[in-house]
Amino acid sequence: MGKSAPEAPPSPDPYATGRAQTTSNVSTAVANTVLSNANETGPLGTVRYKQNGSYKLSEPVLDRNGAPVVSRKWVPDAGGGGTAPTQDFSNGGIGGIVGNGGAFPMVGGTGGKWVEEAQMSDRDIPQWERIVEMSPEQRELYDRQVGVQKNLLDFAGSQTKRLQDTLGNPLSFDDIPNYNIDDFSGDRTKVENAMYERLNPQIERERSALENQLVNQGFTRGTEAFKNELDSANRQANDARLGVIMAGGQEQSRLVGLAGTQRERAIQERMALRNAPINEISALMGQSQVSMPQFAPFQGGNVANTPVGDYVYRSADIDQKNYQSQMQQQAATTGGMFGLGSALIGAGGKAMGAGGLFALSDRRAKTDIRPVGSLRNGLPLYVYRYRGEDDEHLGLMADEVEALHPEAVREFGGLRHVNYEMAVL
Repeated sequence: MGKSAPEAPPSPDPYATGRAQTTSNVSTAVANTVLSNANETGPLGTVRYKQNGSYKLSEPVLDRNGAPVVSRKWVPDAGGGGTAPTQDFSNGGIGGIVGNGGAFPMVGGTGGKWVEEAQMSDRDIPQWERIVEMSPEQRELYDRQVGVQKNLLDFAGSQTKRLQDTLGNPLSFDDIPNYNIDDFSGDRTKVENAMYERLNPQIERERSALENQLVNQGFTRGTEAFKNELDSANRQANDARLGVIMAGGQEQSRLVGLAGTQRERAIQERMALRNAPINEISALMGQSQVSMPQFAPFQGGNVANTPVGDYVYRSADIDQKNYQSQMQQQAATTGGMFGLGSALIGAGGKAMGAGGLFALSDRRAKTDIRPVGSLRNGLPLYVYRYRGEDDEHLGLMADEVEALHPEAVREFGGLRHVNYEMAVL
């Protein structure tokens, strides 16, 4: 047979690729941990890392369709006494059970049953222990610090009795005076009266002087003109009395503000006295934090994850592109061969058969035969003349085509003819 078409590359198994990527990521994480966990030695002490067991990470194995891969195993009954299955080698290994002795089937067995189990992929993840040991000097400082803090805590505990006494008494501000605006009405009245004592005589003097002036100017007392002239003076006197009332109100407000400030100050002083023991104990408690010596962190190397998935699918993409290129090349070659067959027939080749698809290619009908190459399927290609003709032709030999594609050769009039469209495959 001739060369077949190239086979399409298989697509990557996504679940196998995922397992490979996970394995690579886990290995990278373990490597990073090992690189970062370098022992340290310095004036403050030492830091050592020790592997302390491992954690088993398990996950089911999936086939390329995402279904769990299942294996079967024989589980004897709890009472025992049964017989285990045996392998049957008589049928050449057909129908065997994966995971139970290869491809040969398991038969028989009593006192037990077959159990299906999902295959698991296990990975051991190392677990590490960090051990810090202070130098003798740092240890002594640490012990002293702990002793001081313990004494402070003990003293703070002894002061809780004061705190109990303080908090045991309800906090009240009832004995601190709380004034309102009406409590200073008398003071306001005193201010207003004092101002009226100065203002009223002056108003009377000015009014009397104005009346005398109007009389001297010819105005008669009691007339409308006389009253109109006095009206302006009366309005000025009323404005002055309103000023006295406003001044009294301002003084009353000032006194209320002073009283409120005094009350707030008294409340703050009482709160400060109440909070003093609480703040003292809190301060003592805050001094009880023990500071550990700070070891400089080790800057370990870093290993990037290996993009296994990217590599797998990138390689598959390259294979797919190569396959497509091969298919295009084969299509071009096959199309050329089809054109060659049609050209041979149309260019004077001796054609016979249904539709003229078969061209005379019997070696006995040709002369001056010279090989000039070969087709993709391996058939030699020749230049020749038909006997009794001068024109040259390019084509195949029927006997060679028949050996590769017997269906492409037929005999007409005792001579073999070739269907080139079939022969070039």
